[in-house]
Order: sequence, then structure tokens, then C-alpha cells
Amino acid sequence: DSSTSRGLGDVYKRQILLWRYVMKTLYYIVLTLVIIGALNWLLIGLFSFDLVAALFGSMSAFSRVIYTLVGLSGIISFGLYSKINE
Repeated sequence: DSSTSRGLGDVYKRQILLWRYVMKTLYYIVLTLVIIGALNWLLIGLFSFDLVAALFGSMSAFSRVIYTLVGLSGIISFGLYSKINE
């Protein structure tokens, strides 16, 4: 009946809104990590100073996690090109 299909449409709309919220949050996190990585490279280029290594140790386990997350964020950022014209 129509009330059931209308209810399913509402569920579908809520799922879409939740998905958009999750993706928006992911893109904010990705953008923040890319900026952190860019600033770290700026410091390396200008002053030969690696902020991540200074804070967490040169190639410590946590430094490697940071570098990995920044690199993955760069890869995910490729998906933002499709968002430019929206």
C-alpha cells in the first residue's frame, strides 16, 4: 500500500542524509590531514625541520601512522576533484 512505500522512501532519504553526513565528515578529516602534511613539507623545505618527527620521534610507530594517514588522505583527496563543479 502507499503508506508502506512512503515509509520506505523516508528510510531511504534518511540513509542518504546519513551517508552525506559521513562523507562530509570524512572529507573534513581528510582535508585537515592533507593540510597538516602540507605544512610539515613546508617546514621540511624551508627549515629542514620535520615537525612530525620532532613531536613523535623519527620514524616511531606513531610517526609512521601519521605519515600513512596523511598519504591515504592525499589519495582520498583525488575524489574531491569531482566535487569542484557541484
